[in-house]
Amino acid sequence: MDVDLQDFLIAWSGGPLEESRLQALQERLRTDAVFRRECARQIHMLGMLKTVQAPSPRWLRLEEELREAGAVEPLAEAELRLEDRVMARLVRSVEPWRRLLRWLPPAVVTGLVLAGGLALFFWQKSPPAVPLHLREVLGVVVQAQDVVWDRASELRLRVDDMLEPGWLRLRSGRISLALFNGVRLHVEGPAAVQLRSLSYVYCEEGRLAVHVPPQSEIKDFTIASPGAAIRDMGTEFGFNVSREGPVEVLVFRGAAEASVLAPNGTTLRSEVLPEQTAARVDASRGVIEPGQLPVSRFVQPPRVDPRPLALAPDYPRAVLSRSPWAYWRFETVAEGKVPNELPDRPALRVHGQVQFPIVGDGNRAVRFEPKQARAYLESEEPWLNPGGDYALEFLFSSEQYRNSALIGLLNTEDQHLALVELTARDPEHLVHKPGTLRYVHRLPPATSGGINLFSTRVFFPYRWHHIVAQRKGSRLEMWIDGVLAAAAQADSPRMAPPCRVLLGRLRHQPVPPEDVRGLAGHLDEVAVYTQALPADVIGHHAALAGCYDVLEHASRQARR
Repeated sequence: MDVDLQDFLIAWSGGPLEESRLQALQERLRTDAVFRRECARQIHMLGMLKTVQAPSPRWLRLEEELREAGAVEPLAEAELRLEDRVMARLVRSVEPWRRLLRWLPPAVVTGLVLAGGLALFFWQKSPPAVPLHLREVLGVVVQAQDVVWDRASELRLRVDDMLEPGWLRLRSGRISLALFNGVRLHVEGPAAVQLRSLSYVYCEEGRLAVHVPPQSEIKDFTIASPGAAIRDMGTEFGFNVSREGPVEVLVFRGAAEASVLAPNGTTLRSEVLPEQTAARVDASRGVIEPGQLPVSRFVQPPRVDPRPLALAPDYPRAVLSRSPWAYWRFETVAEGKVPNELPDRPALRVHGQVQFPIVGDGNRAVRFEPKQARAYLESEEPWLNPGGDYALEFLFSSEQYRNSALIGLLNTEDQHLALVELTARDPEHLVHKPGTLRYVHRLPPATSGGINLFSTRVFFPYRWHHIVAQRKGSRLEMWIDGVLAAAAQADSPRMAPPCRVLLGRLRHQPVPPEDVRGLAGHLDEVAVYTQALPADVIGHHAALAGCYDVLEHASRQARR
């Protein structure tokens, strides 16, 4: 999307823009007719998007609004009255837009106002969305290729759509799903698959590939079909179900337990299939037979590449203008160290095997391999005075759902002052939805307790997100993609011991030892500040990172 158009939409939704940027947009609106038409089209599309997403259409009420003056009144006069009413609401609702409207020709004003009126009408009249913590969300769609949905499908999903329990019925094509427990499920049509829970999927027909990482947060994932079931044991396997004939299974890696099911759904016979073993599960005869099945008969898990990072050239300058204590960009590494962008400030020491790939337009990031769970980066010197206000700002892109530490501030006793991590399953002692971000602040530093903030929205694998976790006076805040995701009252400020910055790992000596919480994915543009960041600065940085959530911000503004 054109950068000016993106900033225009940010201004329209009430988002933060600097005064100089607004003036530049005003100039282009005055002189560029094509740009004006595209602005009108985009705002119209935003309004229609909210209309389509409404639980029930409100065309009749809108028609009454258009015709309330009576059928005998000329249409143009009725439209003018509606325009006047909408304009009054716009002026009250979207303050930054007032400066842009002054420069638009009257015809464009009419189009923009009517489109904006439709958007505001449906945003304000539609019931609020069901909060995430009240929904049974299982994961998200990460890839879709040439998908044609059957009319009987309860779910018709696109990339980044959330998964809720229900039937997926594909006529053709492929779709890849990431579940919050770390499982990745790839389905090829024709297929009929029912998502029942994080631990149970039912397949009536289709070819499936299942990947359950060894560090998966759930150990009893099962795929069942009429007369057969496969229970994962830390596995990658293919699973073919046809309307006629036995179920076919091929274990690519790890092991899986195959079962023949009795008519009442209980196990009649079971057998553990080791790596590189194929079998047919024939429920009609109650047997599990080894078979020489070629790999080509099964769906191969596709490669899903992270989306490029659309970082604006001005992003580093914007960060440095806020005088951070430390700023690491991962553009170079020498002798196992990532230099600090500020002179005489500590570098990051690399521990273990990590990579520094290009992630977009020549920009590099650090990548933590899923198989290198114990790799991490740590600041060579501690931050000496972290007891007051602070802000942790960074970009990340995760490759799977699992409990993963992103950034932490730890004292010499391996205790956290602050930690930002990704969540998968529900831990026994904390109440939250999986697939969200957690920010915990502990003062004095400790290995448990403290104040927890969990985001009210999920993160999306293979997509870049801009994060700010900060203490601001008596308040803790977590921001995702320029939108405030959670906030709470903080404990009284006090002095804290020196803390080092740790990236990609929970702590140096986790308890139990396997609770490493290593990241599988990328980190970039890590900055640590000795003061909190204002809301407009956070929004500006998110926009420069290509992560500003225009629709989420507009939706929140409309609900106020």
